[in-house]
Amino acid sequence: MSSSCSGGVEAAIPIRFLALLRQQSGIVMTCHPRMHLKENLSSTVISNQHNQHLISTLDLNFYQGIMSSTWTTDIETAVPAPRLFKAAMIDWHNLAPKIASDKIVSAAPVEGDGSVGSTRQFNFAPGLPFSFVKERLDFLDVEKCEAKSTLVEGGGLGVSVESASTHIKIEPKAGGSVFKVTGSYKPLPGVDVTEETEKAKAAFGGVIKGCEAYLVANPGAYN
Repeated sequence: MSSSCSGGVEAAIPIRFLALLRQQSGIVMTCHPRMHLKENLSSTVISNQHNQHLISTLDLNFYQGIMSSTWTTDIETAVPAPRLFKAAMIDWHNLAPKIASDKIVSAAPVEGDGSVGSTRQFNFAPGLPFSFVKERLDFLDVEKCEAKSTLVEGGGLGVSVESASTHIKIEPKAGGSVFKVTGSYKPLPGVDVTEETEKAKAAFGGVIKGCEAYLVANPGAYN
């Protein structure tokens, strides 16, 4: 199937989104040489052999949404939420290499004092999807045991994903807590990160259960 863009209008769909549309729909799109592709709100005409659709005032966020994906995992533990948050979030760069050295070989703050805007790096063992990640803390609410961070380096950034972020929230549950994680990422066009995502989820679950075991065995830690 082929399609052409009218030369009398400006396209609102950026080049990377056109590439994605070509990949997913099989439509071959050709544009007038004078046509300007830009990331703003405008109008474009997309036609095929059956009909013609006018897409006007396109919201760029819609096309960004096409490329975004999320994964979630809930991990039940026998540890109270505040205690688990201190260990597995606030001080994780110190604790992780001690109790999960088979997965996280080292970690350290890079910038900041642990408040919003701070960055820290985690270096992973061979065999895991990534060799390291450097993340920036974007949101922190200690009382609600909630935090959000954004990947700024490593973790496949620029290789398999355009961007990635993580939202952590630990909720109380009778006898312990539930560690809830939502990962959001935008894969690069044509890149399938399904396998890497599943490996990351499994590794994440493993280190949190390891943290739980440490806290249960050391009731005086992180109170």
